[in-house]
Amino acid sequence: MQLVKRRKFQLPPILSLLAPLCGACGELTVPDLPAGFLAVGAGDFHTCAVAQGGIAYCWGSNRSGQLGSKAGAQTAWPVPVEGELRFRSISAGFAHTCGITLDGSAYCWGLGSDGQLGTGSRETRGRPATVSASWSWRALSAGHGHTCGIALDGSAYCWGNNLYGQLGSGSTEDALHPVLVVGGLRFVSIAAGHTHTCGVTTSGSAYCWGDNRVGQLGTGDLQSTSVPAFVPSPWAAVVVSVGSQNACALTLSAVLYCWGSNDRGQLGVPGVQMSGSPLPVAGGLTFSAMSAGSDHHVCGVSAQGQVFCWGEGEDGRLGNGALESSAMPVPVSGALLFTSVSAGFRHACGVSEQGLTYCWGYGGSGQLGSGGYVTRTIPAPVQGR
Repeated sequence: MQLVKRRKFQLPPILSLLAPLCGACGELTVPDLPAGFLAVGAGDFHTCAVAQGGIAYCWGSNRSGQLGSKAGAQTAWPVPVEGELRFRSISAGFAHTCGITLDGSAYCWGLGSDGQLGTGSRETRGRPATVSASWSWRALSAGHGHTCGIALDGSAYCWGNNLYGQLGSGSTEDALHPVLVVGGLRFVSIAAGHTHTCGVTTSGSAYCWGDNRVGQLGTGDLQSTSVPAFVPSPWAAVVVSVGSQNACALTLSAVLYCWGSNDRGQLGVPGVQMSGSPLPVAGGLTFSAMSAGSDHHVCGVSAQGQVFCWGEGEDGRLGNGALESSAMPVPVSGALLFTSVSAGFRHACGVSEQGLTYCWGYGGSGQLGSGGYVTRTIPAPVQGR
C-alpha cells in the first residue's frame, strides 16, 4: 500500500527533525514508458508509480477509477494519470489512490464511498480531485477505506471510514474532510491500513490507533482506541508500515519489528499465532526499507539491497518462485538489487537500483504491469505497450 524508499543507510531525517492485451482500453493511446520510475506503490488490485519529472502512471484494476485515467475496467500496461499534474509521491490503497504534487497539494481519486478521497463527499472520482485542506502535505497513505497524511508542521490528519476509530479523531464518526489526529503529536511517518493506523513521531516513538482485536496496535493488550496509543519499545523507530491486521516498524538500528496477527507468518517470527507487542523479525537481517501488504505478507529491502518477503505465499507474492507461506524472510528470486519495495494485496513491486520496476504475485487484474493478466512467482519487469 504505502511505499518506503531506500537510501544508502545513514542517519535518517528523523534526527534532523528532532532529526493478453489491455482489457477494455478501447482507443486509449498509451505513451512510451519513461526510462524508469522513482518509486512504486502497490494497492490491492492496482499499482501506481512516479517517474522522473513527476508524471504518475497506474495499471491494473480501474473499476472504481483508481487509475485516474480512461483505461476502461483494467489495463495490464502503465497509463498516465490524467490532469497534467506532477507528483513527488503516490500511495495506492484498496480501490483509491492519493498523491502529493510538487507544490505540496494532495489529490485523491477512485472509490469514494467512505469519504476516503477527502473531497467533502462520498463521490467516486475517475480523475484526481483536490483534498479539501488549505495546507501543504509532507506524506500521504491510502488505506482500505480511509486515508491519512502528515502536514508540513508534522500534525497528522485522517479521513474516510472510522468504524474502529482508525482516523484517530477521538470518535468513530466517518469524516469526508481531513480531521486532526488528536493528542498534539508531530509525525514523520504514517501508515493507513484496513481498520487501524500507525505513525512515528519526531521523537522516534510509534503510536497506533483503531482496531486492536488481534494486537495490531502493538500496545500489549487487545483494547481498541480512537486516539493514538503509545507502542511500548526500547528502540527509536524511523518509519512504520501497516497491513490488514499487523504493523511493522523499522528502527534507527535498521532492525525490523512487527506485531499483530501472525496467522500466515507475516510477523516474520515462527511459532506464534499473534503478538500484541513488537517482535524482531527473525533471521538477523537489517533493513533499509519495508512494506506490509494488505493480505498477510511483508517485504523488506535489506541493507545490501536484496528484497526479502515473508508470510502468505499464495499467488507467488513472496517472489521466490514458490507458492508456500514462510514465517522466515525468504529472498526474492534473481540477482536484482532494489531501492524500494511496496507490498499490495496479493502482489508486490520494487524499483531496482537501475531504475527499472519489477512486480510479482497475483496479476489477474493487470496489477503486475507486464502486459498480461497472469500470476508470476518471480519478479517480472513492468513494460510499456
